[in-house]
Amino acid sequence: MSTQRIDVGGFVYDPSTGNTSRSTPSSVLAAIGARARLWIAEYIRRRAFRRAERELYMLDDRMLQDIGLCRSEITSAVRNPVQECINGAQPPVAASF
Repeated sequence: MSTQRIDVGGFVYDPSTGNTSRSTPSSVLAAIGARARLWIAEYIRRRAFRRAERELYMLDDRMLQDIGLCRSEITSAVRNPVQECINGAQPPVAASF
């Protein structure tokens, strides 16, 4: 049977021995590093959204109409393309196998 150490609030619980001990500095640094990676990934994702929105806003109305967007739909199309209905169109249906 596989047991897993649980790290909560600076304490580590080992189910195989039933012991609780303080987290090591390396595990604390690993947790901080993981959180920093998440923040960086979110920052990069938000920058990509803003860049896409800016490029779409730079298009004229005729070009937007060619790709099926109105100016008021740009933000929703960039941030949530699958779940938003654009111009009354039905959202795409996932293929089932």
